[in-house]
Amino acid sequence: MPTKRMLSAALALLLIAAIPARANGVPTWTLVDRIPGSAGSYTYSAAALGDYLYFSSSDDGMNNYELWRTDGTTTVLVQDINTHGATTDSSDPSNFTALGGYLYFQANDGTHGYELWRTNGTTTELVQDINTGTSGADSSYPYGFTPLGDYLYFRAND
Repeated sequence: MPTKRMLSAALALLLIAAIPARANGVPTWTLVDRIPGSAGSYTYSAAALGDYLYFSSSDDGMNNYELWRTDGTTTVLVQDINTHGATTDSSDPSNFTALGGYLYFQANDGTHGYELWRTNGTTTELVQDINTGTSGADSSYPYGFTPLGDYLYFRAND
């Protein structure tokens, strides 16, 4: 029985040690920049490439969810990928992963559906229309990007 008590006591000490210490005070948040023309925007899916943070964001008054970047001082639209005219059209770039000087991601240009894209900050391009389907707008929905060596592995529907 003493062994069982010692194990219970040791487990209790480990659990107490695993509890994180409380911070002294409230963390400070800093607004890096505002998206030009926006009263408020929603930002999601982000990744770093070089000296920039790339992300998907909405509502600059002209574009819906598109590809943006910031260097911590200036925030700019990198590419309006879905240019089909309406402000509700959106490329919804997501699943950003950096590899070899490029940022790979999934996006919808309104013609090919959700497919594999990449940017180096200067050039943004469709890498491949994986699911050409019968309508031309069938999506492959690439996701789960994992860089390994010089290759990018991911899942997609062909």
